[in-house]
Amino acid sequence: HTFTAITVFQGRLYMLDTAQNQIFRFNRTAAGFGSATGWIRDEVRSLAGAVDLDIDGSVYITYDDGRMERYFQGTRESFSLNAADPTLQAPQMLWTAEGSEHIYVLENAKHRILHFNKDGRFLEQYAFADDSTISAFTIDEAGGNGFILTGSRVSEFPLHR
Repeated sequence: HTFTAITVFQGRLYMLDTAQNQIFRFNRTAAGFGSATGWIRDEVRSLAGAVDLDIDGSVYITYDDGRMERYFQGTRESFSLNAADPTLQAPQMLWTAEGSEHIYVLENAKHRILHFNKDGRFLEQYAFADDSTISAFTIDEAGGNGFILTGSRVSEFPLHR
């Protein structure tokens, strides 16, 4: 296996394997997690270039060229992100959650986090200092804030309502 991303949803572990063009699901057991089960049912063109995934009931996969795909119950759905200005070209991470109406995408090359709705419509972006390299981020929609990790420093930013 060549795993490039990991997330947990409803007690199950999901791992993205770009070499095998598959998302593997691991059910929780008393000893930890069971064996891998292939989750994607469709014939996948290729997951080459996939950099991250997150789950809200559907699985979203973002690619290093700015594309995003959505799968539901292992089947690819029609989905794309609308153009942002400037264009999303090199995303590193994404965030969404069950019950959220939003998708957030980190693009370090342009020092920003882009905000889309679940239909793929671009809503806004959060820009950060040009010298910041964000290694991780998370969103607290209930609290109205986002958090970025740059080096050993955590910074908070307000979400627009």
